[in-house]
Amino acid sequence: MQMLLFCPPYAGHLNPMLALGGALRGRGHAVSLVGLADAEDAVKRAGFGFEAVGMDSSHPTGTLARMEARLARLRGVLGISSVIHDVAAMTDMLCRESPAVIERLKPDAIVCDQLEPAGGLLARRYRLPQVSVANALMLDREPYMPPPFTDWGYARTRWARERNLGGYRVSDWMMGRVGAVLERWSQAFGLTGCASTEQCLSARQIGQLSPMLDFPREDLGDGFHYAGPLRRPMHEEPAWQAPEGAQAPFAFVSLGSLQGGRFGLLSRITLACRQLGLTAIVVHNGRLSAAQVAQLPGAPVVAAHLPQRRVIAQCALVVSHGGMNTVLDALEAGVPLALLPLAMEQGAIAQRVVRAGAGRLLRGRRSTASVRELLAGVLRDPGHRRRATEVGHSLRAGGGVARAAELVERHAH
Repeated sequence: MQMLLFCPPYAGHLNPMLALGGALRGRGHAVSLVGLADAEDAVKRAGFGFEAVGMDSSHPTGTLARMEARLARLRGVLGISSVIHDVAAMTDMLCRESPAVIERLKPDAIVCDQLEPAGGLLARRYRLPQVSVANALMLDREPYMPPPFTDWGYARTRWARERNLGGYRVSDWMMGRVGAVLERWSQAFGLTGCASTEQCLSARQIGQLSPMLDFPREDLGDGFHYAGPLRRPMHEEPAWQAPEGAQAPFAFVSLGSLQGGRFGLLSRITLACRQLGLTAIVVHNGRLSAAQVAQLPGAPVVAAHLPQRRVIAQCALVVSHGGMNTVLDALEAGVPLALLPLAMEQGAIAQRVVRAGAGRLLRGRRSTASVRELLAGVLRDPGHRRRATEVGHSLRAGGGVARAAELVERHAH
């Protein structure tokens, strides 16, 4: 079959989708991803087709760097308007330019990240089977499920239900620009009932979590499957050894692909690690300058990029902003987490880790002392590592990318 993939161009969404595309290709299918020209190198390294759109109109080469810069500046919900503008513009462009790709390639199915509604809209227009992939937290609404952009815990009370419904009303208002784009293209395509991102989802869905890591769900339906982390096989990642002189125990420190330039916070984390006798292994994804790297206290090991899963497997804990991929990699390895959410859905992910007992969360002021206490609390409670190991078992039980590819294949027929 010919599979066409759609997803946001950011690493946290693109990498799992590339792993899934690679697994589909390994099962004998033709796979192509539709996206910004900036993503071409990553897609081609994954070994399958790429269809660049928007580069001659609204999204020329270099657009992704500007979008990432806006995301990197986010503090809580501040500045979210510009990010929503980017989402709406991307969806508009994909709806405008992807039909030519679809009519040329004649795909048998569309596989689409939940956060890119254009894929669902196009699948309906061309009457193609669609599979939605939750590379981030699932968007499927339930009354007792807090909205994914909040850091609210789960509670099955009337008060929590009303709080959540209020949060969804705020979310709908904030996403009005995206809804307007979807309504306009729905009319152009002769469709109804596709006026929100959630309405563009397929009943056939795959998520990266496990029931143990998610909040309790009641209405996912028979078409939903928890597959666990979508990753390339471990043997495809390079080996890693700590540099000579670096002393265990290690703490893996990452603020993700977008937030890795927060020098002040990273400085407090590396100092807190040293005060606890830990060697921090910091990955900044190219966001720190050489001068900043040299100034980080605590004699950390610092790199722009490392084979994350290989490194985490050798660490006593992971210090993270709560990004989905880092959290999943830590838990799959049975390593507990110290979480300092910064923006977007990170607080919601952190709440799930805390509820599962696999780590701790720091809110409010992030002084060196408070970060040190957070890390010490994770280390001195063996229950966190035990629970991280149990959650890791549940994630692997989902079958990972091999199981996800099998499900896509089945649903696409």
